[in-house]
Amino acid sequence: MNPDQVFGLVFVLACGTIIPLALVFGIPVAKALARRIEAETAPRDEPPLAELEELRQRVAELEERLDFSERLLARVQPPDGVRE
Repeated sequence: MNPDQVFGLVFVLACGTIIPLALVFGIPVAKALARRIEAETAPRDEPPLAELEELRQRVAELEERLDFSERLLARVQPPDGVRE
């Protein structure tokens, strides 16, 4: 077997294994990377659900405190004989 035949055989075997492997593994990896890059660069219109739920809980607690304060202020009566 002369060197040209060896080179041709190696070239055919390499193309027959490398190209299919690159297609089988490379395309899904490229798609996954593209999705990740797209997700990172996409503008976020809505806050994450966990953060939104935390804010709702805090607003509910503030409403309770405000109601309590209003009830306390409504109960306070000036002493008899004192006019404002």
